[in-house]
Amino acid sequence: MTTTLKCRVDDLELHLDNVDQYERRDTVILSGASLPPETTQENTTNVTTQVIKDQLKINIKESDISVSHRLGPKRQQVNRPINVKLANRSLKQDLVGACIQLRLQLYVNESLTPKCRGLLNKILTIRKAHKQKFQQCYTQDGRITIKLRNSTIKHTIIDEKQLTTFLEKYPEMMDTYLQSASST
Repeated sequence: MTTTLKCRVDDLELHLDNVDQYERRDTVILSGASLPPETTQENTTNVTTQVIKDQLKINIKESDISVSHRLGPKRQQVNRPINVKLANRSLKQDLVGACIQLRLQLYVNESLTPKCRGLLNKILTIRKAHKQKFQQCYTQDGRITIKLRNSTIKHTIIDEKQLTTFLEKYPEMMDTYLQSASST
């Protein structure tokens, strides 16, 4: 494959992933020990509204939820997370904000594309190995943001290319990245 064609394919894949992520902009994943155990014939919309009202203290109606369902295959004694598509983005921001502020055993995370989730996992591996360098690492609207200690700059990472460009400034973190890439 020629270099130009490869660049074009990479650009199209990135564009497709961005479109897929945009479609997930109103979707969150609820997980954690505070999530009630799964029951047969449960209504995940009812479960979701009750959890949000009781734990996050946000007044939510069933009509604020477009669709919800448990993620992954059903297994014994495993409390599967709930994927929730909300009616609007501001409610998503309220949920994430309340979860961060209250610091409960309930987690509200953005729904990320597999590509973005993989990229985030790589960054979290680097962060784990270099805790002293990281101040923050989070996602917002499907974009990964990194803020290092002793810096006012926030770095937004949307693909592997940006991640490697960022890591070139930090050789020890680049080594961790390369080691984790070779082990997968």
